[in-house]
Amino acid sequence: MKANNLTQVLNIFNPKKPLLTKEELDNYFIERPRGSLREMETYLSAEEENVKILFTGHRGSGKSTELSKLSFLLEDKFFIVNFSIAESLNLYDLSYVDVILVMALKLMQRAHESGVAINRLLLQSIFDWLNNEITKEKVLEGPAGVDLSANVNLLALKIEGKFGGEIVTRTTMRENLEKRLSELMEKINLTIKEIERKKGKRVLIIVEDIDKTDLVRARHLFFEHSSSLSRINSKVI
Repeated sequence: MKANNLTQVLNIFNPKKPLLTKEELDNYFIERPRGSLREMETYLSAEEENVKILFTGHRGSGKSTELSKLSFLLEDKFFIVNFSIAESLNLYDLSYVDVILVMALKLMQRAHESGVAINRLLLQSIFDWLNNEITKEKVLEGPAGVDLSANVNLLALKIEGKFGGEIVTRTTMRENLEKRLSELMEKINLTIKEIERKKGKRVLIIVEDIDKTDLVRARHLFFEHSSSLSRINSKVI
């Protein structure tokens, strides 16, 4: 789309609307001379360790656009799980446990969408643990038929919806998860290992919009519980 006046220019380059599609990026993306895009691409591609990157900037500075461009640049090298935390959780009631749980749910959803055939015993273990040990309610009656992956995906979607929208459910599940966080980490890391084995790519998890929370919760996440967030065995932004 070509702009013919200043109003159209402002509408096209709305700082609150990131460039997300390949078409938008091809048409409008301009790499900044001192931007972080190439630095992150090089660092993630060259570094063998599971590096964690905290990508910061003021609102409207183009972080989501840069991360969208980065995803397209790295899609042949990584199995990318990119999501906005604001779409799943209440940013004004955010805990490190919430972030780790949603990362796990998004990882399983992405694996299902991509047709990754995760080991059935692992899937059954994840399903039973989430359904019976953490939610403490019958979200589903149990896996029916042969498509266990679809049932795990459905369970993940239901947990995400209830966790993000129901205060009582969120409080109860958060208490359960804090007591058994090591088990959740183990299941996440086993899933990551399985995806990497099946896809032949490293996993890269990109969590957006955490910057929209307040400073108290930011300190809770990145100062008080950074070690927990760093225990995930994949590269994370």
